[in-house]
Amino acid sequence: MLENLKPVTVASLPIRGHVLNLTVSTTARSSLPPLLNAVEIFTVALLPNTPTFLDDFNSMYDVKKIYRVIRASWQGDPCVPPQYSWSGLNCSYDGSPRIVSLNLSSSGLKGLIATSISNLTAVVSLDLSDNSLTGSVPEFLAQMLSLKVLNLSGNNLNGSVRRTLLKRKADGSLLLRFTHCHAILRWKSKSLPIRQLSVQQCSAKEKDCFNHCINCGSSGLDFIGCPCSIVDNQKKTNPK
Repeated sequence: MLENLKPVTVASLPIRGHVLNLTVSTTARSSLPPLLNAVEIFTVALLPNTPTFLDDFNSMYDVKKIYRVIRASWQGDPCVPPQYSWSGLNCSYDGSPRIVSLNLSSSGLKGLIATSISNLTAVVSLDLSDNSLTGSVPEFLAQMLSLKVLNLSGNNLNGSVRRTLLKRKADGSLLLRFTHCHAILRWKSKSLPIRQLSVQQCSAKEKDCFNHCINCGSSGLDFIGCPCSIVDNQKKTNPK
């Protein structure tokens, strides 16, 4: 019986029109009805967009793997086709699609800020707020020259904000949001007398964080909730 199962090509050339009629008939030698094993119909689809820029593509899959992001839309190409792009990101479509914004706010992210994010060089807005990110604020964020909006608030990051980021905030090239961090100030020299603590780039409200010293020792001070740049050349004996 298997020798009778042979492929039959109905049309090998492109077919014009909107309707194609196929008829399957019993052969003169058969007393049984016709048997149709399978049908394959191919069509040419126009894909107007090229795949997502390779560095962006790889970076997003690294982020997905590192933080174990589970979202229904996070499959296939992050930007293409546009109507099925990954949730939480926006893309530009001038040439090879680029990711221009990434919003992972309240996404349950844990651990350090992934270095693969640095390869998203076209990102203008990055929102990592309200997660459980830890560690220090990486220097590479200041080197992302396209970045105009950065939100790191609501995490468990420690240390002061990088001076390069504060400089960009001061000159207006970056909108920076960074709160609820754990700042640690270490003395440069234990032999210096404890006299003064100088704080830069802090609003009056932000300076309130220095009312909450959680550890006062001979090697430094630990503050909670300080998104400030700290100059620790001299020290203060009784921080409030």
